[in-house]
Amino acid sequence: MSGLCKSAKQVKVEQLLDSSTGTVATMSNPDHLSEAELRVALDRANADIFRQAMRINNLELIGSSVAKTLAKVCELHLAGGFVELNAEIERLAAHYQHQKAVMSAARKVH
Repeated sequence: MSGLCKSAKQVKVEQLLDSSTGTVATMSNPDHLSEAELRVALDRANADIFRQAMRINNLELIGSSVAKTLAKVCELHLAGGFVELNAEIERLAAHYQHQKAVMSAARKVH
């Protein structure tokens, strides 16, 4: 059984599955890589970091937008602006339907 386990120093490159995105992140052991392989691994790591930073930024923008919309809905409700509240809910429902249709169409293309 011990022959099946490798220490971290014995492994040149290890791949980890990111279950949230379905992508594979690669981790390299620099002790076992040539300079050229290290440069490739660094380029890959930089691209992965950039992709993750963009994803985080997009999620922060979405979260901020949702928080602002929810605050607007709460303010309208608290102020008793039920006509305006209903109009905002209708706007949200229309946006939801549009996004659902876009996502459905995108799934059919792939």
